[in-house]
Amino acid sequence: MLFLVVLTIIAVTVAVVAVQNGHAVTLSFLFWQFEAPLALVIIFATAAGLVIGGVIGFVRAVRRRSRREAEPGSASGETTRLDPPRTARDRAVASLRSRMAR
Repeated sequence: MLFLVVLTIIAVTVAVVAVQNGHAVTLSFLFWQFEAPLALVIIFATAAGLVIGGVIGFVRAVRRRSRREAEPGSASGETTRLDPPRTARDRAVASLRSRMAR
C-alpha cells in the first residue's frame, strides 16, 4: 500500500512539472539532434528510469531466489547437513536436545 502511495505522489509530481514546462528544447545525443517539448522529455526520462529500475530489481530478485534455492536445507527437497548453531543459546539448546535424545 505504501508503495502505491509513493508511486502516486511521484507520478503526480512528474505530471505537474511536465505540464508547467511545455516549451520546446533541443536534445543532442551522439550524432543526433532533435527538438521536443520539455514535458515529453521529462515524462520519457521518468518512464525510462522506472523501467531500468524495475528490470534491475527483477534481476536481483531472481538471483536472490535462485541463490536461496541452491542453499543447503532449502525447500527444493534436498536433505543436506544442517548449519552449526550460531549463538551460545543455540549451542546450549542443541546440547540439551542431544542429552534428552540419549
